[in-house]
Amino acid sequence: MNATVYATASHIETQAIAQRTTLRLTRRGRLVFSAMAASVVVAGIALGALFFPSSAQASIENTDPVAFEYIVAEPGDSLWSLAQRIAPGVDTRDVVYDLKRLNQLEGSDIVVGQEIAVPLNYTE
Repeated sequence: MNATVYATASHIETQAIAQRTTLRLTRRGRLVFSAMAASVVVAGIALGALFFPSSAQASIENTDPVAFEYIVAEPGDSLWSLAQRIAPGVDTRDVVYDLKRLNQLEGSDIVVGQEIAVPLNYTE
């Protein structure tokens, strides 16, 4: 007995569609999808930083005003010697730090004749 198989048109069409929809990514395709995914992540981070800024930002409004007076650096003076002279009972390192911060000094070098702002709490 010979069995003849007749395929319907819809059956053949379903098999053809199944063969056509097989997705195969090449190396270049994987690179493109990776780049797209990376750009989505970067865009998300940028938008997050834009809409949710960090609370660690400095604010000028939160700083307390500091009352101060000026002293003039004399020959042989350094920030350390000035700190010892203006606040003998206070830790010299703390006074030097306050002087550097108030005068916006990067280092500890001062020159003769330079006016140094001193917080009033050290001169009283």
